[in-house]
Amino acid sequence: MNSRTPHRWRWFVLGLVSGPILAAAIFVGTARWWFPVLGTSLAMTPCEGQTDVIVVLGGGGPERAVHGIQLYRQGVAPKLWFTGDRPVPEMPSFTDGQLARDLAVREGVPAGDIYLLKTTSTWEDGQQIAAGVKQQGLRRIVIVTNWYHSRRALAVIRKQLAGESVEVFYSPPPTSVRCPDRCWSRDEWMIMIVNEWIKIGVYWVKYGLSPWAMSL
Repeated sequence: MNSRTPHRWRWFVLGLVSGPILAAAIFVGTARWWFPVLGTSLAMTPCEGQTDVIVVLGGGGPERAVHGIQLYRQGVAPKLWFTGDRPVPEMPSFTDGQLARDLAVREGVPAGDIYLLKTTSTWEDGQQIAAGVKQQGLRRIVIVTNWYHSRRALAVIRKQLAGESVEVFYSPPPTSVRCPDRCWSRDEWMIMIVNEWIKIGVYWVKYGLSPWAMSL
């Protein structure tokens, strides 16, 4: 065996070990510059107005439902829809939609003004929202969701309503309007942003929903 072969193997192994470590160090060390770009590009600009219905998308905790109820009290729309009313295996006994409805009723919203959509995903949200809008002949709706979800959610809904004369507005909860400053400094924010970009990629492949079309 060539006496230089072990030496070359040591360099090869060193490269295999140190390469990922160096890449990770660069990734973390430069996150404060490039990660905010990923985060801010997810947030759509709020656009509010008088509508026929307020649609609160499931997930994201109670702040979406609370904001939807506030919009209802302000007279933004006479009806309040909540998505996410289909049980999932992890939570078979209740749904996001039921929890949101119960909260709305406790806050004084008449049960007759509330409608639940049986969905478990953003894509299903868009399908059910479009079906309800077409069936009832609505012309203006406002979507309530968080900043990080707004780009994908609005793109899905507008795709499902393509060809319809329907205006789609967007109103985020006051506590979730834009990507937080220093979003790279907290693990939960970084995970949230990365997860959403992964979902955007999945929707692009699965449904043909181009991320560039999500600037609508």
